[in-house]
Amino acid sequence: MHFTFLLMIISAIFFCRQPADKQMDYLNTGNKIKVVLKPMEYTDTVMLNKLCHTIDTFYHAETSVIAGSSLPPFAYYKARNRYRADKLLDYLSGCITGNSAYIVGLTGKDISTTKDNYYDWGVFGLGLMPGKCCVVSTFRLKSHLKSQRQFEERLIRIVLHELGHNFGLDHCPSRGCLMEDAGGTIKTVNNEQTGLCHMCRKKIKKLLP
Repeated sequence: MHFTFLLMIISAIFFCRQPADKQMDYLNTGNKIKVVLKPMEYTDTVMLNKLCHTIDTFYHAETSVIAGSSLPPFAYYKARNRYRADKLLDYLSGCITGNSAYIVGLTGKDISTTKDNYYDWGVFGLGLMPGKCCVVSTFRLKSHLKSQRQFEERLIRIVLHELGHNFGLDHCPSRGCLMEDAGGTIKTVNNEQTGLCHMCRKKIKKLLP
């Protein structure tokens, strides 16, 4: 019995550590999911291309970049000099066309939402669950940064995490799973793997086409 329990633990760790390009092997190979990235005062084209590739391989998607735009003035929260993520989702919902099923808004500005007793809580990203849009900010991902590679890993994980919410995945209690709740700390993002745990892999197989 102890041996069986040990095998379960090892299995869970293994599945949490699958690299991004190995995640699509459990998905159906039929119709691809349509995803678009919309820059909002975000100009890093190299990173946008990396995100497109990662989303494509991770979720078996067809991802492209659409025309960028300024952040909508109605989403600006002057008291904290940042933008309300929920209002940005309203804006992004209006940007979805018949050719795109999901839209990811990317910005370098700070964003926030209401959480528990906090009206204005700064976040890395926010996504409807389930839904068609999410928004991610690079602002807080630059905190205590050691290298450009670490920044890229953080951004990729947050984008894949928020898209996971769009597809219907909730926060996961498994330590290290991509869908683990960051809890507002960059340390959690650093410790996450760019992969889903065994249970989340089973769930998303049922959620995606």
